Amino acid sequence: MDTTVLIRRRYLDPTTRLEVLITSNPDVAPEFRTIDEIRVSSISAGQPAAGRTESLRGVKLKGVAMGDPASKAVGAAVGYGQRDTKQATLGGIKVERTCGFSEGGSNICFYVRDGKVVAMALGFGP
Repeated sequence: MDTTVLIRRRYLDPTTRLEVLITSNPDVAPEFRTIDEIRVSSISAGQPAAGRTESLRGVKLKGVAMGDPASKAVGAAVGYGQRDTKQATLGGIKVERTCGFSEGGSNICFYVRDGKVVAMALGFGP
């Protein structure tokens, strides 16, 4: 658990240096617990777990890849649902977060720094 009282697991692809962060809510009984968010980021937010290595090369979310221009991320968010943009922090680095929220309760978020996508996430719930 972290300081926001969420369960977070971090994994790092040593080849691409991309981090995967998987977040769950500890208030739900383990047998019913689901993943609330999966984020892929070029900015590391902490120490990764030791374990199996998988390559994240070529990962895309709604056609958007790491390093793509902010405009492509905004287009994907708008196409997904209601858009929301605000400032955020990843690993102590300030970024702009643009999300699209679907009517079904899922969301996609893109994190942009210096005009390029540095992280992306798929989430569920409020």
